[in-house]
Formats: sequence, structure tokens, C-alpha cells
Amino acid sequence: MVDSTQVAPESETPVNPYSLLEAVNRSSDKAQGAWLIFLAVMTYVMVAVAGVTHEALLLETPVQLPILRSTFSSNSFSSLRPSYSCCSILES
Repeated sequence: MVDSTQVAPESETPVNPYSLLEAVNRSSDKAQGAWLIFLAVMTYVMVAVAGVTHEALLLETPVQLPILRSTFSSNSFSSLRPSYSCCSILES
């Protein structure tokens, strides 16, 4: 039989928990900023999509984006929005 007991190394250095806490807080600040930007962009996309009616899609009238006031054809807007959502989710 094989003895499966493991011996802990005697020369382990203790880890300062405060330095670990500072490292986690620094990295979470960056993640929090990215998350807030992601939420803001997705909220804008949701508002833009909510402004498109079934009639506008059927008649292919141009879609005007809120705040930016730029216009897109409804076909290009409908085809680009899902790909943007997928890319932004995969990126984060």
C-alpha cells in the first residue's frame, strides 16, 4: 500500500491578509468601472430598442437614436444590435 499522507512544508511564509485585501480592492475598482459602463451602454441600447415600433420595422422607416440624434435604417439597426450585444457580453 502507498502512504497517502502529505507533509506540509516547514518553510511556508505567512501571507499578510491586508496586502491581499488591498490587491483585491484595486482590481475590483477596475471591474466596477467596467461594469458600470457596460450597464450604461446596455441601458441605452434597451431604450433605443424600446423606441422602435412594429410599424417602423414593417415599413422600414429610419430609426432615430435618442440623445445622439443619428438615424439608421431599421434593417441595419435590427441586425447590428444583437451582434453588438453578443460582442459586449463576450468582451466582459
